[in-house]
Amino acid sequence: MYLASTTECIINICLLRVGNLNEEVDAENLASFLGLTNSWQDLGPCTVRVQLHPSTGLCLGHAIVCVPESRGKRLLAHNGRKFFGGQPIVIHPAEENSPKMDSSAKNPKSETSARRDSPLVHVKDELVTKTSNLRMDSTPRSIKLEPGAHKTEAGSARVKTEPTTDGGRLKKESTPRKLQTTPSPHKTERYEPTASQQKPRSSPHGKGEPAETQTRFFRRETKDVLNRGRSKYGALACTGTNTSMSADGDGNEFSMWLDDGVPGATVPRRPYRLIDIGANLTHKKYATDLPQVIQRAKAAGVQKVIVTGLHLRGSQEALQMTQEYPGYLYCTVGVHPHDAKSWRSMTIDRLEYLARQPGCVAIGECGLDFNRNYSPRDVQLDVFEKQVQLACKVRKPLLLHDRESHESFLKILSKYQTELPAVVCHCFTGRRSEALKYISMGFYIGITGYLWKDNSTDGLRSLLYDDEIPLDKILLETDAPFMYPFIGRGRFPQSVLDCVSPGSRQLLDCCSYQRNEPCAMPVIAELVAGCMKRTPAELADITTENALTFFNLRT
Repeated sequence: MYLASTTECIINICLLRVGNLNEEVDAENLASFLGLTNSWQDLGPCTVRVQLHPSTGLCLGHAIVCVPESRGKRLLAHNGRKFFGGQPIVIHPAEENSPKMDSSAKNPKSETSARRDSPLVHVKDELVTKTSNLRMDSTPRSIKLEPGAHKTEAGSARVKTEPTTDGGRLKKESTPRKLQTTPSPHKTERYEPTASQQKPRSSPHGKGEPAETQTRFFRRETKDVLNRGRSKYGALACTGTNTSMSADGDGNEFSMWLDDGVPGATVPRRPYRLIDIGANLTHKKYATDLPQVIQRAKAAGVQKVIVTGLHLRGSQEALQMTQEYPGYLYCTVGVHPHDAKSWRSMTIDRLEYLARQPGCVAIGECGLDFNRNYSPRDVQLDVFEKQVQLACKVRKPLLLHDRESHESFLKILSKYQTELPAVVCHCFTGRRSEALKYISMGFYIGITGYLWKDNSTDGLRSLLYDDEIPLDKILLETDAPFMYPFIGRGRFPQSVLDCVSPGSRQLLDCCSYQRNEPCAMPVIAELVAGCMKRTPAELADITTENALTFFNLRT
């Protein structure tokens, strides 16, 4: 994977979100391509390219999007850290007033900026989502797809690539050349590069490059997920392509494989057993690549994931997921305090029906949120109490949400203390005194990546430093796609950061502040272990046993 220079603006995205795009896409398609809202429909015409790996020919999931410079900056300012699978989109400046943008002729600034040593594929009417038909060897190759290129039944564009010379460095084409197609959908399309297409290119950042090609730089560190596959802690292949997981003959490591068995990268043997007790996998950010999210979670050692229900519809979707991934995904059903205003008279009956299904293991996420007050407080109180009553009735644990509502929270729970099932304070962000009160009532404390935000002397991190939370009352969770565990410099003492292993860091590279994933669980376990001065493996085993007990998942 090539690393962007400091003159480029990077955001991350999974290529498989693209679908079919023309080379010149309109703003609506681009907004859909980037997973943005309709507010970005003023981007204007844009050019999209895709990058292949030079030796394997695999589609890396890279894309270059040429947009007007000022609009590109605006896009990055709003969405610069959005990840969909861990691969970057590089945004280059384009001519501001150009009604149509051609990367080779009408947009010289974009052409200069977009030159790369790695091969590029120009995407027209077809999108390469599978490249198993490309020959695999060490020679860099360059191919160009044009309208009319046939797809196989599997949906992959079949092309014959031709090697380039000049010491293994790729030359990008300067003149578009269409593939010669035949009526048969089973024949491979070929073309021979012209002399001009083989003409060497100079460095994109060489002397005399126009100053207008410079854009504001915004990047997140990225890893070479293919070229470093032989290292001990090779990064996961987060390209957005289809992946599968296998162990070697000795069971020493798990490998991520791209498409049809092409080896990608390896991660060390799963060092921990983990259960993510709260992940919002029904969130729209996982709509296009949930199988890959699950695959990365398994590679990270996550044994089970509890999918939280936030409202009636979301609870139904969560239960459906448990049927698609039986034995791995479980769910909770409930109405979040933000959605308490959507409560209807039939909601409680429907929740009870869902709660009695085999895939449901808890009631929640429910509780009180007096911080944002998206629902009126009196409505929150009423809806919360009804769900506490439901948990007592069906004897399912409670997954509770408490934000700046400690007194009212305890007042309701105290009414049913003798009847309450097991209770966890999900994603705890409160003060020391609140945590100690919950622990005295026998409640569990759910810990997420929020830990990096808490620098107070009266918060969650101080409790861990002082070892005031019993190990048998700790549960770990990601609260994905929220609560990303940021481990940048200065966020934790070095003694804590030293507990974070290289393999866990690279798993974390599949996540972002905008979209956390269950594969961040190893980092969370290591941070908590570092704060408590314990080994991550010990903490992982204990918290996993806690989760199995709490949700009654022992077989």
